[in-house]
Amino acid sequence: MKNPIPLNLPNDEDQFKSVPFVHKMTTYQLKVCIKRIWNNLQMLANQMDGRRKDISMVLDNILEGKRWTKKDLDDRYVYGAYEDYILKFDTLNKQFLILNRNHEQVEPTIQGFTRTDLKKLKQEEKTRA
Repeated sequence: MKNPIPLNLPNDEDQFKSVPFVHKMTTYQLKVCIKRIWNNLQMLANQMDGRRKDISMVLDNILEGKRWTKKDLDDRYVYGAYEDYILKFDTLNKQFLILNRNHEQVEPTIQGFTRTDLKKLKQEEKTRA
């Protein structure tokens, strides 16, 4: 992955090829669009602060016009050890894998749930009943 280009340093000949709709916008519409994107990025950074501090910091860097790299983001997998087992947590799929010392899976995958997931499941159960 190349280093992302800061917002204030475009270097393509056609700087708007990924957002061709801007050609049809008035100056005022562009200003409103930029303001709303900016506000949404700030809100997203604030929401991620308690969940994924790494993403929050990257978003803050983007808003400040700084560069960031993939090294600024945490790894997908988190590992732990318990007795003779290795616990591997997949942050993308919210799954736990139990591995032996040879990194072979020894138990079925355990699906993890967030509080939000559990609340949704409880609400679905209530509506079905």
